[in-house]
Amino acid sequence: MIKYIFSVERNDSIYLFDVLEDIGANDSYRKICQERALTSEIITTLTCDLTVYRVGSVGEDTVLPGVETDEDILHCEEHFPVIEDISEAYKYKHSFLIVRETETPAGYVKLQLVLSNIPRRKIHWHLCNDYFVNVLKIDFKSYFTIDRFGRIVHYDLLSDDNNIPGLFRYKNRPAATLAHKVDMVVGYRCTKWPAMAQEWRSRHRCNGWPTNEMIDTLKSLGVFVVRKGHLTSQEEDIEWRISFCLQERKLIFNLTDVQ
Repeated sequence: MIKYIFSVERNDSIYLFDVLEDIGANDSYRKICQERALTSEIITTLTCDLTVYRVGSVGEDTVLPGVETDEDILHCEEHFPVIEDISEAYKYKHSFLIVRETETPAGYVKLQLVLSNIPRRKIHWHLCNDYFVNVLKIDFKSYFTIDRFGRIVHYDLLSDDNNIPGLFRYKNRPAATLAHKVDMVVGYRCTKWPAMAQEWRSRHRCNGWPTNEMIDTLKSLGVFVVRKGHLTSQEEDIEWRISFCLQERKLIFNLTDVQ
């Protein structure tokens, strides 16, 4: 019975491979599309203040030739790095510190403002406001608030997508949509693998995929945080979601046509 099932699955895979080859969705096509997306990222990044990544089905090239779909683009705001360990704060003039409560949903965090190596709290509000308004020329009150533990936390993107013609982002949605064709997400970069995801790296894998070497590569990519709170959370308006989009794309790039 097992041999029969394996034979059927193998025949199905061969048939699917032939179909994909006939319509042009083969390995050569995928590699060309992937290289085109990566080249476009580099060129676009060199011409703007944000680091640009093409993610989703178009960037990963999981779209069949001739099929129209929307494009997902992630803009990374590099001026405010995200850290999980306050001992790393000395590297930056300002940063965001990942903080979580015991009841914070998995995959979600809050971002506490750090200035001069110090996680800022309610007593520092006026000092932080003066720094943002006078030095950074940013309206502090439009992007920061105080959580129930007295921390100054970031609650909305410093990059205002709603000022771009034709681009609009709904509340508690990470993506802004442009002309129903492009979903644009702005996020912040954390260069370290998050502590809450450590178990994923060491869990037992029956089939050995991804390999340990691939897991190390995925870890080195870091993660992003994007503006999205958990729908059932009491702190939905000030939560951010961890995004592993670069890891997802890397894994997709290493799949075969049939997979």
